[in-house]
Amino acid sequence: MKKLISLFLVSAIMVTTFSVFSAVSSAEGYATQMPEIKEHGFITARDGAKIEYGIYGDLSKDVLIMLPCNGNDMHNFDGTLLPELSKHFKVITVSPRGTGQSERGECELTFDVEADDLLCLLDELKIEKAHFYGFSDGGNLALVFAVKHADRVLSLIPMGANINDRGTKFTNQIGIVFEYWFLCIKAYFTNDPAVKLKRDIQGMMVGQPTLEFEDLEKITAPTLNIYGQSDMMYRSHSKKITASIPGAKELMVKGGGHSSCFDYTHEILLPEILSFYQENGFLEQSNKGDETVQQQAELLGFLWNEKDNVYYSEPDPWERHISVNKYYDTQGGYIPIWFDTVRVEFNYGGKDWMVQFWKGQYSFFLLGAEVGVYSKPENDSEAKWDYDDSLNLGFTCYNNGEKLLKRSYEKTSWLTGFVPGRLYKYTDRSQLTMETCITFEDVEMKNAFVEALQESGVGFCEGNTTDADAYRVDGNDVYLMWQTDSNKTS
Repeated sequence: MKKLISLFLVSAIMVTTFSVFSAVSSAEGYATQMPEIKEHGFITARDGAKIEYGIYGDLSKDVLIMLPCNGNDMHNFDGTLLPELSKHFKVITVSPRGTGQSERGECELTFDVEADDLLCLLDELKIEKAHFYGFSDGGNLALVFAVKHADRVLSLIPMGANINDRGTKFTNQIGIVFEYWFLCIKAYFTNDPAVKLKRDIQGMMVGQPTLEFEDLEKITAPTLNIYGQSDMMYRSHSKKITASIPGAKELMVKGGGHSSCFDYTHEILLPEILSFYQENGFLEQSNKGDETVQQQAELLGFLWNEKDNVYYSEPDPWERHISVNKYYDTQGGYIPIWFDTVRVEFNYGGKDWMVQFWKGQYSFFLLGAEVGVYSKPENDSEAKWDYDDSLNLGFTCYNNGEKLLKRSYEKTSWLTGFVPGRLYKYTDRSQLTMETCITFEDVEMKNAFVEALQESGVGFCEGNTTDADAYRVDGNDVYLMWQTDSNKTS
């Protein structure tokens, strides 16, 4: 790559980045160590049962209530989502009836009863509204609560949820029913209270919940419905949950099953969950990352741009004084950088010109893109490419269709932008799309660039939108939308 890195710096980057990656198990530097519990206590349900809860994180922030899967307790998310989310919210984890240290009570175990327990929790802790995240039966409970008490919900993230037992795949549901019948028989013959409790908790997956899709229309809070690619719920059921909640979005975790979605906690779940909260104004819009990410960005020589909310290369980097060599782009595979690049060369005004684009994974923790403009004397094979500051550049980078970052329009030879993130696969950068705007000096220069684009197979688009791997023209401005690999460096 054009950023010629000395062997010493390469070694430092590799050693430091690999050690950080191993230490935090997260490309983005997400927290993995359990936070201090700020409060552990019990609320009293309407029937007198004591329900256990724990409070973590910043007590001044919005409340996020996390609800576990069937049979699990308030520690269901220890070491996965809880450490990072507690940095952004006052997190309350709950042990539903009969789990953890919560009492079972005397009433039948239903989602309606447990939704009422949550209402008691909010009232007793004097919480007017809260965010809700729930996994599996916890997601079902979050949906039931949001239907019954929409005015108490700030946002909703059900994961691996179903609204009735018709949403569970037959092969999974039959195993659930057989397990329930077995526990019923065992409880009958042993009269063991522990077996009876297991039976009743298992029974919450048999014939429950009892919602219908039209009930979901009562939910008014921003909603992100998450499910695995190979989840135990029918995909059509999961998609209809999303479609039935006004304005809801969904996330299918590629490669994820039901519980195995947590295998993608740092790669997919946390980035998407935090992005959801940011998009809806519940978190500060910051791409700076934690201290680890900032230290690593500094090691790579990146600065922080407050205006665009991105990391970038300094305006007058030392690399400018070394000139540009295409050999640099072939070396990405030897350091933790994986990118695609495309070059457009043309002739104008007695000079040879080259505009080069890059997008990809920069070390294990930053996603980003670059565009550079270079020139040299015309037809001089001995001359080296020099940085040329005569054009105005700007670009927006998208990740799976969602805006990842934007670099504001400015006159420069090299425009870069990077934010914390990680590709699904380092060797596949097609999930990144780069839309670049370049303003040329005049019509002649613009036409020379466009002709070079056409010769490389890039198509023309009319109107104000640009298709992938196509360009459009507005005066002397050329907009290029690039997605497909050209000269791949893996």
